[in-house]
Amino acid sequence: MTKRRDVKAAATVAIVGLSAVPLFAETPKLNIKTKHGFPMEEQRKQQMERLAKQYDLKKYTITRDMVIERGAMNHSYPVLTLNLRFLDNDDLALSAYVHEQGHWVLRERYRADNPRLFEDLHSAFPNLEIQQPEGDGELKSSYFHIAVCMLDRLFCISANEWKAC
Repeated sequence: MTKRRDVKAAATVAIVGLSAVPLFAETPKLNIKTKHGFPMEEQRKQQMERLAKQYDLKKYTITRDMVIERGAMNHSYPVLTLNLRFLDNDDLALSAYVHEQGHWVLRERYRADNPRLFEDLHSAFPNLEIQQPEGDGELKSSYFHIAVCMLDRLFCISANEWKAC
């Protein structure tokens, strides 16, 4: 029971840090580039710019730099990269954006806590499948996805701004 309490405490630290938002916040200016300049990459860029104007994403935005790349897997490092999936679904496009920003939360805001978080998650879930498709193929990253997915759910519950959950 103590190990689960430690996992909950570590996740709470990340969640509380994201939920403090100043009043009248606005989405910061995003620096979105396309990898190849393909028309569909430009369409995704325009979609993200439109969504950033439509919704207040300040509390979900850690990095402003983003690349849109056809054929890429969505990933957060070294530059947040989104693929062309969800061009026809704004809710899921926002969810992908928030998910990748969640990785930045753990890395930038809670870097010092990450070793403990990994230990707690590994202890609580010692047999986590890390190979694709269940995991991402890497031990630590697969475990950190537990915390990132918890953040995803928190965003959906607290935001009520979109229904992708």
